[in-house]
Amino acid sequence: MEKLGLNLGYIIVQIICFLLLFVVLRAWVYKPLLGLLDRRRQKIADGLEDARVAAEARASAEKDAAEIVAQAQAKAAHFISEATERADAAMLEVKAEANNQIAKEREATLVEVEEERNRMLGDLRGQVASLAIAAAQKLVGEVLDEKRQHVLLEEFFSGLNLARLWYWMVLQSPVSLAK
Repeated sequence: MEKLGLNLGYIIVQIICFLLLFVVLRAWVYKPLLGLLDRRRQKIADGLEDARVAAEARASAEKDAAEIVAQAQAKAAHFISEATERADAAMLEVKAEANNQIAKEREATLVEVEEERNRMLGDLRGQVASLAIAAAQKLVGEVLDEKRQHVLLEEFFSGLNLARLWYWMVLQSPVSLAK
């Protein structure tokens, strides 16, 4: 080999150095580097698996959230319809009560008006009776006793109905007499 310019001792030393370098590099560089790459590959695979699980969980959560929202909307619609029905019922009740109260007040007012009308007619009868007696005394020229006055008045009022009496009182009122 010397003819080729190769020194066998150097080649063996170089082969041993190469093998030593190979063993050292493999033990301290390649294996840790390969282990690091394997751990990284495993981390990426775990991350992808976690992402897939998270995506499924998110989809499930969105589905559950949509169901919860739908249920809440249904409950809200139910509560609104119940509240509307209660409000309508309360409104009808209040309206009926108000109508009853108005009817009672109307009846009480009519009774009061009738009583006032009767009282006024009674007062007016007394005034008409006095005026009639005074006019009769002037016409007849004699004074009538009280018993005779009452008999005449009873005959007069029994012969007239209320409408004619009212008409006669309006025509014979002090205002029309003053004219």
